[in-house]
Amino acid sequence: MGDVDLTVIDRNDRPLSAVDPAFGSAVKSLYEDEFGIELITGASADRIDTTEDGVEVTYRDQTGETGVTAGEQLYVFAGRTPNLDGLSLEAAGLEDRAGWVTDTMATADNPRIFVVGDANGREPILHIAKEEGYHAAENIVATANGASTAPYEPIIHRIVFSGLSVYPFARVGHSESSAKAAGFDVVTATRQASDDGVFKVKAVPLGLAKLVVDAYSGQILGYLGLHHHADVFAKLAQVMIETGLTVEEIPDRAYHPTTPELLDGLLRETKATIENR
Repeated sequence: MGDVDLTVIDRNDRPLSAVDPAFGSAVKSLYEDEFGIELITGASADRIDTTEDGVEVTYRDQTGETGVTAGEQLYVFAGRTPNLDGLSLEAAGLEDRAGWVTDTMATADNPRIFVVGDANGREPILHIAKEEGYHAAENIVATANGASTAPYEPIIHRIVFSGLSVYPFARVGHSESSAKAAGFDVVTATRQASDDGVFKVKAVPLGLAKLVVDAYSGQILGYLGLHHHADVFAKLAQVMIETGLTVEEIPDRAYHPTTPELLDGLLRETKATIENR
């Protein structure tokens, strides 16, 4: 199979629109400069026509200007919704609405009915569904025994295998904006992968990473990475965040030039910022 020319129409201003703009801009540049993909952002399709050679899409941007792009094949990624039709929820006294499943996985209408996975509308991710299942089972047993149920409150843990998985994106815990919205006063540090020579040696010099830390306690609140092995870094970030470690508690030590030195730099910078406040 030969090379494929690809054009993407995205209604958002940039990819990864839910996190810091720098990461979305980096993904856009990555795909345009390294993979030759045309990204048309801030636009939506108005019309799709078939042609002798395939399809033609007419799109409109946020200013109202229209454009046309053509191709042999069209793929539409429109998101997904739980397939609840046909389950007759009303027969069980349930109504699918915002907040219909509580944080204990029990339904708001009937605390003896528990819902996990895509159906509850919380996090449509397989690994989250598995954890919800285990947690719901524990709460079912607690309910049967007349004991209190516990909420399921996982930290955000998202991986996008962008850049042909060479440059994956990972977010664990808070972004800067979500931490501030949650009431934290934060300090952050951002480093480019090119700041550490090991990424250049491995011929993967692109990308960046960001650490979000509580400005007073030094507790690590979140990690965002768009770089080689960011998906692997996510596990280390999960351990630091879920155990409540602070930047003071992480040894400032590197045994050999390796990609995690990117994280070492973030830890040193946030630690210094806190100490100098």
